[in-house]
Amino acid sequence: MYTIANKKICVVGLGYVGLSTALLLTQSTLVYGIDKNPDIVNKLANGKSHIKDNLIPQYLSNNNNFHVTTDLQIGVDNADYIILAVPTNFNVSIKKFDLDIIEDILSEIRMLNTDALIIIKSTLGIGDTEYLRKVYKDLKLIYSPEFLREGKSMYDVLNPDRIIYGGDYKDLYEFSQIVCNCITKQDTPVLFVDTKEAEAIKLFSNAYLAMRIAFFNELDGFAESNNLNTRKIIEGLGYDKRIGNYYNNPSFGYGGYCLPKDTIQLIENISNTPNKLISSIHISNIERKKYVIQNILKYKVDKIGIYKLSMKCDSDNFRNSAIIDIAKGLKENNKKIIIFDSNIKEKEIFGIEVTDNFNEFTSKVDLIVTNRSDQEIDNIKNKIYTRDIFHTG
Repeated sequence: MYTIANKKICVVGLGYVGLSTALLLTQSTLVYGIDKNPDIVNKLANGKSHIKDNLIPQYLSNNNNFHVTTDLQIGVDNADYIILAVPTNFNVSIKKFDLDIIEDILSEIRMLNTDALIIIKSTLGIGDTEYLRKVYKDLKLIYSPEFLREGKSMYDVLNPDRIIYGGDYKDLYEFSQIVCNCITKQDTPVLFVDTKEAEAIKLFSNAYLAMRIAFFNELDGFAESNNLNTRKIIEGLGYDKRIGNYYNNPSFGYGGYCLPKDTIQLIENISNTPNKLISSIHISNIERKKYVIQNILKYKVDKIGIYKLSMKCDSDNFRNSAIIDIAKGLKENNKKIIIFDSNIKEKEIFGIEVTDNFNEFTSKVDLIVTNRSDQEIDNIKNKIYTRDIFHTG
């Protein structure tokens, strides 16, 4: 293990990206995790994760290199490296990612520490790092996108497909060495590129994944409408090595925190160049959800159950989940809806009744709609509507 004595790393934002990145780096050096949410900090201080991930608990347990606080100054003071992993939501009114949180933090950092190398992990639009460098000329900023899956973020930081650094500072190479010696996958390619190229890699990667989801969803729609076997068609495609038998399971549409906003941001960034394919991805996703709603409405039932709002079986996060739009669409069509989700404590969400009692849920509904199947509902398949063909979670 490559350990650098007396080095200090500060990670600001302890969500999926920030927490998994911080825990990765604690294998080599001292890491201070900063989050403004005291509940998150208290949980982590007591060795409990606020994120559902099978690997995080073992890296969090008895970790003497990991310190958490809500006080930015404690983490930033004398830090050699500062990692920013805070939200950058897409702002529809300005048609770009909202950088307010990042700028607020950078404004504080410049008063506390101008020597540290600042690594931005938050997703940025193409040209955003360049803009931030102009505004914060006294800070050393690079962009290093992360490619993590919700529920598997710790595994993904340990086993990255590639590591991207946008920028060129002398101390970046030392930081890169620390990261490379913490990860499990030792043959991981490391690319040093321009900041705009790093931003483009992130956005085009997620747009491609969204496009692949949209493609197989349109294939599934055609097969379902023509009484064809979706699974057999997809398997037939997958034997072509150029296509591959992966990331091909139909769904109600792509969702989550990253794919929707990153695809929309890319569409804005490339608006001045030909982009018929990429600009259609978002439209295809909207049409897919409309198609699913119309298919469900064909069932002449009194009450419809929505089984869990999370995008994946191994995640407890339902931000921008496609099934939420399905539930809302059914409600708008005057259908009686009830949601089952043990992670939701409210009795009502989006104006729809919620229960965490599975038996009560199944007894009340005539049809259960689920984006992803799991073992809990395997014995009531006659009640299920899903497009989860391969049951990959």
